[in-house]
Amino acid sequence: MKKKESWKINWPMYYFHRIWRLTPAYVAALITTQGLGQYFGKGSMWENQQPFDKQYCDDKWWKNMLYINNFDYMWKSCMPHCWYLAADMQFYVISPLLLIPFFFYPMAGMGICAISILACSITTGVLSSKNDWVLTLLPNAYDEQQKSDWLNDYYIKPWNRIGAYIVGIMAGFLLSKLKRKPIQITRRFVILGWAIAMATALSLVYGIHGDNSGKNLSSKGMAALYNSVSRSVWGVVISWVVIACDMGYGGPVNVLLSWKPFTVISRFTYTTYLLHLYIVYIFYQNMEQPIYMNDVTLTFIFIGINVISFCAAFILRVCSSEMHFARIVFVQSEKYGKLGGHLAFEVQHFQLPCQRGSMQKRDKRALLFFSLKMIKPLMLVQSSKETEKYFQAIKKHVM
Repeated sequence: MKKKESWKINWPMYYFHRIWRLTPAYVAALITTQGLGQYFGKGSMWENQQPFDKQYCDDKWWKNMLYINNFDYMWKSCMPHCWYLAADMQFYVISPLLLIPFFFYPMAGMGICAISILACSITTGVLSSKNDWVLTLLPNAYDEQQKSDWLNDYYIKPWNRIGAYIVGIMAGFLLSKLKRKPIQITRRFVILGWAIAMATALSLVYGIHGDNSGKNLSSKGMAALYNSVSRSVWGVVISWVVIACDMGYGGPVNVLLSWKPFTVISRFTYTTYLLHLYIVYIFYQNMEQPIYMNDVTLTFIFIGINVISFCAAFILRVCSSEMHFARIVFVQSEKYGKLGGHLAFEVQHFQLPCQRGSMQKRDKRALLFFSLKMIKPLMLVQSSKETEKYFQAIKKHVM
């Protein structure tokens, strides 16, 4: 009988590592936008108080740092678009409750996840029906109170959105199993899977066209059904894309998503997300008169705001660099010791792929010294020999 592998997790570091990755750039974006936002515009449309959320950031910035800002009124919060960061962090905090059962009894883990999704969907559906939530903010057919209720009570609340996150956990488990024991899928099944995924995705996006246009509004029951299952179903669609591409059944989709320039762009998506709303406000509040909206105008505006947002994100990323001078990596092996008692560190200098290998030996030594000094308080080692082992591991990686 094969003995089941044992495992240990350093839970404080499990959470610290998440905060370590997200918060430095978050703080840098907050300081930058609040400190410099006022200098990027003028004119009749330019408000006296800049940026637009300055009052709320002065009073409520701490909610963002604690990742609880999604429990506030959205447009009266600091960095209102960052409600998703709060929700994602909250999901991460409770994720061990869903992940641990997979280690002991995988089917129990799948069952718990399925029950959680069902509970989330039922809760959202009941709340939607009771509160008469709408489907979208676009049509003028809805009054402002309906839109506000939908945005603040449904759209940004974690219990209405965790379904898609749980679907991702289940997809991750399936993907890990398929990596260990690959299976062959028939061409017919692959085509059917992609067809269902595409049809479902298009239905979720364009199925509410009548609500978006205001010409054919959904009933209360249909709105409740859509609000309760749409995000979880969308998570299933994305999971199919990820699993199919990873298993070699992605075809042209995998070719597109594996395009190398996306690797560079992906390094700046997080900081672009943090800054983009302020770029949009700067553009529109600098206009002296209305503009005629058509497809060409919107295309140029879209491309322009995207390019400027990524350029600003590049600068912010270079300055904050997510504290990448010392990135914590959790290792469970004999080489680095037990996970429960020790930490291994991998030093990663911030570089673009085209610049790798361009660091001078002097710069590498300076980075090594700085990194070791920075992480010294966190090194939970028990002896000088183990300290030397960690030092040599970092030195080998950097030098």
